[in-house]
Amino acid sequence: MEHGATLRYRKVQELSDAAAIARSSIHRKVQQFRATARQQSQPVRASQLSVTSKSKDEKVVKTKNSATSRSSSSVQVVKQLQSEKKTELPKVGDVVHVSSLRRKATVLRVEPSREQIVVQAGNMKLKLKLNEVET
Repeated sequence: MEHGATLRYRKVQELSDAAAIARSSIHRKVQQFRATARQQSQPVRASQLSVTSKSKDEKVVKTKNSATSRSSSSVQVVKQLQSEKKTELPKVGDVVHVSSLRRKATVLRVEPSREQIVVQAGNMKLKLKLNEVET
């Protein structure tokens, strides 16, 4: 009886030690990730706060304008990528990735005028827009 208890205790100790090692490695990786995020954001802040002679209102306007310009440029990049994806139509029988299902599906029918595609994923047949599918 004592032997079984000591074995159980030893297993619990091994598990807790393994958990502690895993926890510390996760914490270390999170700290590294946060440090790199801080380093990347600091140059942006320094460039925004370099003008000290202007009033606070002007600084707020400047940061809002830079934020909107960043977001508009990222939107333009996304639109360019989507337009590049739209140029190539999948053919019947091709295997495509359906992002909403996070799985692959076979193309059954393509309707380029409607920009629709009919795919089969497992036992499901779906009508999807061309921009919802990655070739």
